[in-house]
Amino acid sequence: MARIRVGVSTLTEAKLIAKCYHVQACLAANVATFPAPPYSLFEMEVVRKKAEARIAEATDGGRWKTFYKNEALEEVRRMLTRTANYVEFVSQGNVDLFALGGFEIHGGHAPLGPLENPTGLRVLHTGHPGVVKLRWKPRHGSRSYQVYITEGNPNDPHCEWKRLTSTTRASCIVGDLTVARVVGFAVSAIGAAGETGRSQPASLMVA
Repeated sequence: MARIRVGVSTLTEAKLIAKCYHVQACLAANVATFPAPPYSLFEMEVVRKKAEARIAEATDGGRWKTFYKNEALEEVRRMLTRTANYVEFVSQGNVDLFALGGFEIHGGHAPLGPLENPTGLRVLHTGHPGVVKLRWKPRHGSRSYQVYITEGNPNDPHCEWKRLTSTTRASCIVGDLTVARVVGFAVSAIGAAGETGRSQPASLMVA
């Protein structure tokens, strides 16, 4: 039976955090397949953010700051290992389900390098008030996509982007939007090396 390659012990700090983002996004997009992971999505978020904070605090050195950073990173490794065991158990050797859970097959091909940002984003009216459809070109090697929204000028580098949802498809339906308001969208791809930058934004007046 195929097994999952965990491999968290050899990852750098940045790649470990990126792996956590990736697994969390995959589980969020496939709740029906993986309904009861050992850590809830909220708990995963807490553990990851704690590690990110400890990494930032330890940048200026210090014995105790480094100790707390290493402790937080070890908690991330334990979380990912337990989650990998859960995904493997649920998947029963199905390597496609491994990928849906954010993991790779043990002894499989080396993962692709960093992905390029998604391209071809379009925002389309659906004929339903406050509902739009997003489409973009699939990015080979991506496991999932993050969808971002802004109510500011999407071409302003200082505008505030909010993460809206994640999906494993190169399309997304967004609802509950305010009619007669211009909104902007962008997407990023998540692969084995982590999350890409955001795509070129696209916007429209919500009908």
